[in-house]
Amino acid sequence: MLGYPQFKKDSRYLIKNNLLRISLIAGAIFACAILFKTDLQELALYFVPILLVSMASTKTTGTGLVLGAVILFFQQRTFSPHYLFYASAAVIITFPLTALYHGASHLSLRPRWLNRMIGEMIGFWHMSSLDEWSIIHAFHHTYSDDLENDPHPPAGQSFIQFTKNTAKNIGASFAKHFIKSHGVESLMNLKVVSKLILARQVLLSILWFQLLGPELYIYFFAVNIVFKKVHYAWFNWVTHITINGKVEVVNLDSGLYWFVNRISFNLYNHGSHHLRPGVLKPQATVEKLPADHSSRQKTA
Repeated sequence: MLGYPQFKKDSRYLIKNNLLRISLIAGAIFACAILFKTDLQELALYFVPILLVSMASTKTTGTGLVLGAVILFFQQRTFSPHYLFYASAAVIITFPLTALYHGASHLSLRPRWLNRMIGEMIGFWHMSSLDEWSIIHAFHHTYSDDLENDPHPPAGQSFIQFTKNTAKNIGASFAKHFIKSHGVESLMNLKVVSKLILARQVLLSILWFQLLGPELYIYFFAVNIVFKKVHYAWFNWVTHITINGKVEVVNLDSGLYWFVNRISFNLYNHGSHHLRPGVLKPQATVEKLPADHSSRQKTA
Protein backbone atom coordinates (compact mmCIF):
# COMPACT_ATOMS: atom_id res chain seq x y z
CA MET A 1 0.00 0.00 0.00
CA LEU A 2 1.37 3.42 -0.96
CA GLY A 3 2.36 5.47 2.07
CA TYR A 4 1.66 2.72 4.60
CA PRO A 5 5.30 1.63 5.24
CA GLN A 6 6.37 5.25 5.72
CA PHE A 7 3.44 5.89 8.05
CA LYS A 8 4.37 2.89 10.21
CA LYS A 9 7.96 4.10 10.55
CA ASP A 10 7.43 7.82 11.08
CA SER A 11 4.69 9.49 13.15
CA ARG A 12 5.46 12.77 11.35
CA TYR A 13 5.17 11.32 7.84
CA LEU A 14 1.66 12.64 7.23
CA ILE A 15 2.62 16.05 8.64
CA LYS A 16 5.42 16.38 6.10
CA ASN A 17 3.22 14.88 3.39
CA ASN A 18 0.42 17.39 4.00
CA LEU A 19 2.73 20.39 4.35
CA LEU A 20 4.11 19.61 0.90
CA ARG A 21 0.61 19.28 -0.55
CA ILE A 22 -0.60 22.49 1.11
CA SER A 23 2.40 24.39 -0.25
CA LEU A 24 1.72 23.18 -3.79
CA ILE A 25 -2.01 23.93 -3.59
CA ALA A 26 -1.43 27.40 -2.09
CA GLY A 27 1.02 28.11 -4.91
CA ALA A 28 -1.56 26.99 -7.48
CA ILE A 29 -4.23 29.23 -5.89
CA PHE A 30 -1.86 32.20 -6.08
CA ALA A 31 -0.98 31.39 -9.70
CA CYS A 32 -4.68 31.15 -10.62
CA ALA A 33 -5.37 34.48 -8.92
CA ILE A 34 -2.70 36.12 -11.08
CA LEU A 35 -3.36 34.31 -14.36
CA PHE A 36 -7.18 34.20 -14.28
CA LYS A 37 -7.73 37.33 -12.17
CA THR A 38 -9.87 35.62 -9.53
CA ASP A 39 -13.06 37.54 -8.73
CA LEU A 40 -12.71 37.98 -4.96
CA GLN A 41 -16.30 39.16 -4.57
CA GLU A 42 -17.58 36.01 -6.26
CA LEU A 43 -15.25 33.88 -4.13
CA ALA A 44 -16.59 35.57 -0.99
CA LEU A 45 -20.20 35.04 -2.13
CA TYR A 46 -19.64 31.29 -2.50
CA PHE A 47 -17.18 30.85 0.36
CA VAL A 48 -19.62 29.11 2.73
CA PRO A 49 -20.59 26.44 0.13
CA ILE A 50 -16.91 26.05 -0.78
CA LEU A 51 -16.10 25.51 2.89
CA LEU A 52 -18.93 23.03 3.44
CA VAL A 53 -18.07 20.98 0.34
CA SER A 54 -14.53 20.53 1.71
CA MET A 55 -15.73 18.80 4.90
CA ALA A 56 -15.68 15.05 5.55
CA SER A 57 -19.35 14.54 6.42
CA THR A 58 -21.70 13.58 3.58
CA LYS A 59 -24.48 15.63 5.15
CA THR A 60 -22.24 18.70 5.33
CA THR A 61 -20.98 18.41 1.76
CA GLY A 62 -24.55 17.87 0.58
CA THR A 63 -25.59 21.04 2.40
CA GLY A 64 -22.77 22.90 0.66
CA LEU A 65 -23.96 21.62 -2.72
CA VAL A 66 -27.56 22.72 -2.11
CA LEU A 67 -26.52 26.12 -0.75
CA GLY A 68 -24.22 26.69 -3.73
CA ALA A 69 -27.05 25.78 -6.14
CA VAL A 70 -29.40 28.22 -4.37
CA ILE A 71 -26.87 31.06 -4.57
CA LEU A 72 -26.26 30.36 -8.26
CA PHE A 73 -30.00 30.31 -8.98
CA PHE A 74 -30.56 33.69 -7.33
CA GLN A 75 -27.54 35.07 -9.17
CA GLN A 76 -28.76 33.93 -12.59
CA ARG A 77 -32.53 33.74 -11.95
CA THR A 78 -32.63 30.56 -14.05
CA PHE A 79 -31.79 26.87 -14.07
CA SER A 80 -29.97 25.86 -17.22
CA PRO A 81 -30.65 22.38 -18.68
CA HIS A 82 -26.94 21.81 -19.20
CA TYR A 83 -26.56 21.61 -15.42
CA LEU A 84 -28.26 18.20 -15.68
CA PHE A 85 -25.58 17.11 -18.11
CA TYR A 86 -22.84 18.24 -15.70
CA ALA A 87 -24.50 16.38 -12.81
CA SER A 88 -25.01 13.19 -14.85
CA ALA A 89 -21.38 13.21 -15.97
CA ALA A 90 -20.30 13.78 -12.36
CA VAL A 91 -22.19 10.64 -11.29
CA ILE A 92 -20.91 8.44 -14.14
CA ILE A 93 -17.22 9.32 -13.73
CA THR A 94 -17.38 8.37 -10.06
CA PHE A 95 -17.23 4.66 -10.89
CA PRO A 96 -14.07 4.45 -13.04
CA LEU A 97 -12.28 7.05 -10.91
CA THR A 98 -13.11 5.12 -7.73
CA ALA A 99 -11.86 1.88 -9.29
CA LEU A 100 -8.60 3.44 -10.50
CA TYR A 101 -7.99 5.17 -7.15
CA HIS A 102 -8.64 1.89 -5.37
CA GLY A 103 -6.32 0.06 -7.77
CA ALA A 104 -3.57 2.65 -7.37
CA SER A 105 -3.58 2.20 -3.58
CA HIS A 106 -2.93 -1.52 -4.14
CA LEU A 107 -0.21 -0.84 -6.75
CA SER A 108 -2.25 -2.86 -9.26
CA LEU A 109 -1.82 -0.53 -12.26
CA ARG A 110 0.82 -1.31 -14.86
CA PRO A 111 3.41 -0.03 -15.44
CA ARG A 112 3.98 0.42 -11.73
CA TRP A 113 4.81 4.14 -11.88
CA LEU A 114 1.24 4.83 -13.03
CA ASN A 115 -0.06 4.07 -9.53
CA ARG A 116 1.42 7.19 -7.97
CA MET A 117 0.66 9.44 -10.94
CA ILE A 118 -2.96 8.38 -11.51
CA GLY A 119 -3.64 8.04 -7.78
CA GLU A 120 -2.44 11.57 -7.08
CA MET A 121 -4.46 13.01 -9.97
CA ILE A 122 -7.67 11.36 -8.78
CA GLY A 123 -6.93 12.26 -5.16
CA PHE A 124 -6.47 15.88 -6.25
CA TRP A 125 -9.87 15.81 -7.95
CA HIS A 126 -11.57 14.08 -5.04
CA MET A 127 -9.96 16.36 -2.43
CA SER A 128 -8.27 13.33 -0.96
CA SER A 129 -4.72 12.15 -0.36
CA LEU A 130 -3.52 8.91 -1.93
CA ASP A 131 -1.29 8.20 1.06
CA GLU A 132 -4.03 8.73 3.67
CA TRP A 133 -6.53 6.73 1.64
CA SER A 134 -4.04 3.87 1.21
CA ILE A 135 -3.26 3.81 4.94
CA ILE A 136 -6.93 3.66 5.93
CA HIS A 137 -7.61 1.07 3.23
CA ALA A 138 -4.74 -1.06 4.56
CA PHE A 139 -6.50 -1.12 7.94
CA HIS A 140 -9.72 -2.22 6.19
CA HIS A 141 -8.01 -5.17 4.53
CA THR A 142 -6.10 -6.15 7.66
CA TYR A 143 -9.15 -6.02 9.93
CA SER A 144 -12.03 -6.51 7.48
CA ASP A 145 -15.41 -6.38 9.29
CA ASP A 146 -13.72 -6.37 12.71
CA LEU A 147 -16.01 -4.07 14.67
CA GLU A 148 -13.10 -2.74 16.72
CA ASN A 149 -10.50 -2.17 14.01
CA ASP A 150 -12.10 -1.95 10.55
CA PRO A 151 -12.53 1.76 9.67
CA HIS A 152 -15.96 1.20 8.12
CA PRO A 153 -17.74 -2.08 9.01
CA PRO A 154 -21.47 -1.96 8.14
CA ALA A 155 -22.12 -3.80 11.43
CA GLY A 156 -25.83 -4.34 10.83
CA GLN A 157 -26.58 -0.63 10.39
CA SER A 158 -29.16 0.62 7.93
CA PHE A 159 -27.70 2.32 4.86
CA ILE A 160 -28.75 5.76 6.18
CA GLN A 161 -27.07 5.08 9.53
CA PHE A 162 -23.94 3.75 7.87
CA THR A 163 -23.68 6.74 5.51
CA LYS A 164 -24.19 9.13 8.40
CA ASN A 165 -21.52 7.46 10.54
CA THR A 166 -18.90 6.58 7.92
CA ALA A 167 -16.76 9.74 8.11
CA LYS A 168 -16.87 9.78 11.91
CA ASN A 169 -15.97 6.09 12.17
CA ILE A 170 -13.08 6.42 9.71
CA GLY A 171 -11.71 9.38 11.67
CA ALA A 172 -11.98 7.54 14.98
CA SER A 173 -10.39 4.40 13.53
CA PHE A 174 -7.53 6.38 12.00
CA ALA A 175 -6.84 8.05 15.36
CA LYS A 176 -6.91 4.69 17.12
CA HIS A 177 -4.46 3.07 14.68
CA PHE A 178 -2.25 6.16 14.70
CA ILE A 179 -1.83 5.97 18.48
CA LYS A 180 -1.49 2.19 18.33
CA SER A 181 1.35 2.54 15.80
CA HIS A 182 3.18 5.46 17.42
CA GLY A 183 2.14 5.57 21.06
CA VAL A 184 0.21 8.08 23.15
CA GLU A 185 3.16 10.46 22.94
CA SER A 186 2.30 10.93 19.25
CA LEU A 187 -1.08 12.49 20.09
CA MET A 188 0.15 16.00 19.28
CA ASN A 189 1.28 14.82 15.84
CA LEU A 190 -2.17 13.34 15.27
CA LYS A 191 -3.82 16.67 16.14
CA VAL A 192 -1.50 18.50 13.75
CA VAL A 193 -2.29 16.00 10.97
CA SER A 194 -6.03 16.55 11.50
CA LYS A 195 -5.69 20.34 11.21
CA LEU A 196 -3.47 20.04 8.14
CA ILE A 197 -5.95 17.71 6.43
CA LEU A 198 -8.74 20.25 7.00
CA ALA A 199 -6.56 23.09 5.66
CA ARG A 200 -5.66 21.02 2.60
CA GLN A 201 -9.31 20.21 1.88
CA VAL A 202 -10.41 23.85 2.12
CA LEU A 203 -7.57 25.07 -0.10
CA LEU A 204 -8.34 22.39 -2.70
CA SER A 205 -12.00 23.37 -2.70
CA ILE A 206 -11.02 27.01 -3.29
CA LEU A 207 -8.67 26.01 -6.10
CA TRP A 208 -11.32 24.00 -7.91
CA PHE A 209 -13.74 26.93 -7.63
CA GLN A 210 -11.12 29.18 -9.21
CA LEU A 211 -10.46 26.73 -12.03
CA LEU A 212 -14.07 25.77 -12.80
CA GLY A 213 -16.20 28.77 -11.92
CA PRO A 214 -19.54 28.58 -10.05
CA GLU A 215 -21.55 26.49 -12.54
CA LEU A 216 -19.06 23.66 -13.06
CA TYR A 217 -17.94 23.80 -9.45
CA ILE A 218 -21.46 23.22 -8.14
CA TYR A 219 -23.05 20.93 -10.72
CA PHE A 220 -19.98 18.93 -11.72
CA PHE A 221 -17.37 19.06 -8.97
CA ALA A 222 -19.60 19.31 -5.88
CA VAL A 223 -22.10 16.77 -7.25
CA ASN A 224 -19.20 14.38 -7.84
CA ILE A 225 -17.85 14.90 -4.30
CA VAL A 226 -21.25 14.26 -2.68
CA PHE A 227 -22.07 11.27 -4.88
CA LYS A 228 -18.59 9.84 -4.31
CA LYS A 229 -19.24 9.82 -0.56
CA VAL A 230 -22.68 8.23 -0.94
CA HIS A 231 -21.29 5.65 -3.35
CA TYR A 232 -18.38 4.86 -1.01
CA ALA A 233 -20.87 4.08 1.77
CA TRP A 234 -23.16 2.10 -0.55
CA PHE A 235 -20.29 0.07 -1.98
CA ASN A 236 -19.11 -1.05 1.45
CA TRP A 237 -22.61 -1.55 2.83
CA VAL A 238 -23.81 -3.74 -0.03
CA THR A 239 -20.67 -5.87 -0.47
CA HIS A 240 -20.10 -6.66 3.23
CA ILE A 241 -23.26 -8.53 4.24
CA THR A 242 -24.33 -10.84 7.02
CA ILE A 243 -25.29 -14.35 5.91
CA ASN A 244 -26.40 -16.84 8.57
CA GLY A 245 -24.86 -14.68 11.29
CA LYS A 246 -21.49 -14.37 9.55
CA VAL A 247 -20.18 -11.38 7.61
CA GLU A 248 -19.31 -12.24 4.00
CA VAL A 249 -17.60 -10.11 1.37
CA VAL A 250 -19.54 -10.76 -1.82
CA ASN A 251 -19.39 -10.19 -5.56
CA LEU A 252 -22.21 -8.33 -7.31
CA ASP A 253 -22.56 -8.58 -11.09
CA SER A 254 -26.23 -8.46 -12.03
CA GLY A 255 -28.61 -5.66 -12.98
CA LEU A 256 -27.10 -2.21 -12.47
CA TYR A 257 -23.97 -3.76 -10.93
CA TRP A 258 -23.29 -5.50 -14.25
CA PHE A 259 -23.16 -2.11 -15.98
CA VAL A 260 -21.06 -0.49 -13.24
CA ASN A 261 -18.58 -3.37 -13.34
CA ARG A 262 -18.14 -2.85 -17.09
CA ILE A 263 -17.05 0.76 -16.59
CA SER A 264 -15.09 0.25 -13.36
CA PHE A 265 -12.80 -2.79 -13.79
CA ASN A 266 -15.22 -5.14 -11.97
CA LEU A 267 -15.28 -2.90 -8.91
CA TYR A 268 -18.25 -4.74 -7.38
CA ASN A 269 -16.51 -8.13 -7.52
CA HIS A 270 -15.42 -7.21 -4.04
CA GLY A 271 -15.19 -10.71 -2.60
CA SER A 272 -12.67 -11.63 -5.27
CA HIS A 273 -10.79 -8.42 -4.57
CA HIS A 274 -10.37 -9.33 -0.90
CA LEU A 275 -8.90 -12.66 -1.94
CA ARG A 276 -6.49 -11.09 -4.46
CA PRO A 277 -6.11 -7.39 -3.58
CA GLY A 278 -3.36 -6.73 -6.12
CA VAL A 279 -5.56 -7.56 -9.14
CA LEU A 280 -7.05 -4.51 -10.84
CA LYS A 281 -9.96 -6.38 -12.49
CA PRO A 282 -11.02 -9.21 -10.16
CA GLN A 283 -13.01 -12.08 -11.67
CA ALA A 284 -15.79 -13.92 -9.82
CA THR A 285 -17.19 -17.42 -9.57
CA VAL A 286 -20.90 -17.84 -8.99
CA GLU A 287 -22.35 -19.74 -6.04
CA LYS A 288 -25.92 -20.14 -4.90
CA LEU A 289 -26.59 -18.00 -1.84
CA PRO A 290 -29.50 -18.03 0.60
CA ALA A 291 -32.83 -16.88 -0.87
CA ASP A 292 -32.62 -13.35 0.58
CA HIS A 293 -29.29 -12.83 -1.19
CA SER A 294 -30.02 -14.76 -4.38
CA SER A 295 -29.08 -11.86 -6.65
CA ARG A 296 -25.58 -11.66 -5.22
CA GLN A 297 -22.45 -13.56 -6.11
CA LYS A 298 -19.96 -14.92 -3.69
CA THR A 299 -16.37 -15.93 -4.29
CA ALA A 300 -15.61 -19.58 -3.63
